[in-house]
Amino acid sequence: MLLLAAYLLAWRKVRGAWLPFITMLPLLVAVHFLGAAGFDFAAARGLGGIVEPELSAALAQRPGHYNIHTFLSLWCAIGALTVGMIGGFWLEASSVFEED
Repeated sequence: MLLLAAYLLAWRKVRGAWLPFITMLPLLVAVHFLGAAGFDFAAARGLGGIVEPELSAALAQRPGHYNIHTFLSLWCAIGALTVGMIGGFWLEASSVFEED
């Protein structure tokens, strides 16, 4: 939907149409990493009604591997959120959306 809006704005020749897309992309990546970390955390502990016997067996055999994967997913999400927030503040402060 966001990509479609950016195409529409670019087609209408709106200046800076791709900048909101570039700002939102890291935030969407952060949501992906948060979802992966939450799913792994819940699956490892049997929370939330997640019933996947193969995943539970794999988590039981190598708990350290999946713990570090969850930890790195969380830090990737934090990094992507930071990049998205900095990009958003930069976009707001830039002269792209200033009134001429």
